[in-house]
Amino acid sequence: MSIGDDMLNRYVWVLWVLAYSGFLMAEEQEVEESYLDKTQQVGRVIIGPQPKKADFAELEEQGVRAVINMRRPSEMEELPFLQDYLTQKHNMSYNRVPIGGTDDAYSPVKLAAFAQAIQQSSDEKVLIHCASGYRASQLYAAYLVAYENMSPNAALKLVDPSWWPMPMEKLLGKKLSLTIEEK
Repeated sequence: MSIGDDMLNRYVWVLWVLAYSGFLMAEEQEVEESYLDKTQQVGRVIIGPQPKKADFAELEEQGVRAVINMRRPSEMEELPFLQDYLTQKHNMSYNRVPIGGTDDAYSPVKLAAFAQAIQQSSDEKVLIHCASGYRASQLYAAYLVAYENMSPNAALKLVDPSWWPMPMEKLLGKKLSLTIEEK
């Protein structure tokens, strides 16, 4: 082996070590997804899942000034932080409209409480959330129908496009339409 071959081998070995260590470092660095990537924004309203403690700084940076939480008290006990404290720390108003389960059943009373909370947030950017975003999207869709005179079809398409087309539409191969029955 000549001196040139020896240097080439060392050079290749050094490059391999550097490339491999860079790969390991990249693998160790967990790229944190933005909370907002997990949400949907409809005008000034952001609909999403439960934010983590660190997400409140991002929300503040993005101009969120109000949070409406739909989680039940038993769900909130499981969190490793106090959300009302974090919202205050990040200059956000905080309202709770727990919904779901037998104690906090879906009802016109819950919708009215939600409407009051969202109207209190005025023209501010507001985050509405539950654990996954499902209850929050359904409550906001109901608000759009009851208080903004939107059709149920348009409201559901707007707040949760994954609902449309509905699985039943796919199964039947036909479009469905929701209507409100008057009593």
